[in-house]
Amino acid sequence: MNNELKKIIDEYLLEFKSLPVVKNYLSLKQKMVSDVFYLNLKEELKNAQKELALSIGKDSYSKNKIKYESIKNQFDNHPYNINYQIFNDEINHLLKEIESLIKPL
Repeated sequence: MNNELKKIIDEYLLEFKSLPVVKNYLSLKQKMVSDVFYLNLKEELKNAQKELALSIGKDSYSKNKIKYESIKNQFDNHPYNINYQIFNDEINHLLKEIESLIKPL
């Protein structure tokens, strides 16, 4: 890659990373890997899923299914997950726009 093209790409990346939606997305991703409550909920979901799978065909299955669905609902409706999906969709849309501009070149 020639130096001029690399410089243009680097400048564009800086500009892209300065967009509010990208800043919010990156900030949210950082929170998702550092927030203890969120990480505990994620681990609780993983454990409930494992318990559910191990209880298939047993009397405890119904109880474990209710527990899993409750935790899954909490996790899916956690603000981090909702906002992550929104930001992710917006960024994917931006990237598709960029791709459509680059492809003809």
